[in-house]
Amino acid sequence: LYLRLLQTKKIDWEDRHHFFGIAARILRQLLVARARTRLAQKRGGGLSITELTPGVDAASPAAVDTASGSPMGFGGIAWGSPVATQPGLAPYENSAESATVTCLWPQGPKDIFGAPIRDAYYEFFKDQFYHVWINFDGQAAYEKALAGLTRAYGPPTQENRDKFYHAWQLGEVNIYCAYHRDLNEGDVSFFYQPLYDRMIATRKAAGAKAPARSAKK
Repeated sequence: LYLRLLQTKKIDWEDRHHFFGIAARILRQLLVARARTRLAQKRGGGLSITELTPGVDAASPAAVDTASGSPMGFGGIAWGSPVATQPGLAPYENSAESATVTCLWPQGPKDIFGAPIRDAYYEFFKDQFYHVWINFDGQAAYEKALAGLTRAYGPPTQENRDKFYHAWQLGEVNIYCAYHRDLNEGDVSFFYQPLYDRMIATRKAAGAKAPARSAKK
């Protein structure tokens, strides 16, 4: 971790929270690299899987409920669904304090509105799907993701263009898209708010900390 922090010496640290945020992202990278190695060993080493998982529409990973206008889930997994709904999900992180399980899905969607997905984390609270966190590389991918989200859900309901931050509040679903220029990476998150609120309350009661979700190599 220390060596990786040394490589970020060109970053203009804004404050201690910025520093610890970057440190958390680098730590997440190390953990994900180990998790990928473990998953690869379990699933056939370096073999490449090209077939699509049934039910996954990679071109439209977040289908919209026409009545409410909000996404019904992500990648064909509906909000509130258990991990067992999609056999391809592979749990790699558990938090007893917040009652959550985070999964990787090697056969899941490979892009979000044309922006290639580098990593995606599918999170379950008490075995109910409530959150997906998607990482991508580069400003071009950020611009594609932002354009696609805007086409699908309309203009952001909140944004700070100077800081490359955009958010949508769509009924019970919140979405955000951000680009981190210092790291040349970005992320998109979909939250199902009713379960997210319950998870936050559980986490606060237990004094648990939220994990960082960047895994850039």
